[in-house]
Amino acid sequence: MKLAIVTNNKYHHKYFIVSLYNNFDVELIVLPSGKKRKGTIRKILNKQFFNYGVFWFCLKAISLIYNKIYKKSMIQQINAAEKTFFKDFEKKYSEIPKEKIVQIETVMTYRLFVELKKRKLILFVSLVEILQKRK
Repeated sequence: MKLAIVTNNKYHHKYFIVSLYNNFDVELIVLPSGKKRKGTIRKILNKQFFNYGVFWFCLKAISLIYNKIYKKSMIQQINAAEKTFFKDFEKKYSEIPKEKIVQIETVMTYRLFVELKKRKLILFVSLVEILQKRK
């Protein structure tokens, strides 16, 4: 059975990709580039941050500033732990043939379905799906 993996480009995702690649017949690895994501300032200008109210906006703004500045924030600690524990898989990830890795803007695009059809694939494996099935 040939697999298509849809995941991200962070260290723990690379670990996930290498583990599946070593154990299964992985034909395609899809990495969304996220270029079409709206930035924080653009969301504020479009008033999307105010969708849940001013109080939620203030909490979110404080959270964003705290996570960027304070090195002991949870996000900073997670990023540091990822670099410590999953850095070794960067080399193994680079050994995967580049023709198996496809960068796309977002997951649900026509280009993705063309790639799947061209390689005759029907199964997606996503890190999110596996983690949800564990719970």
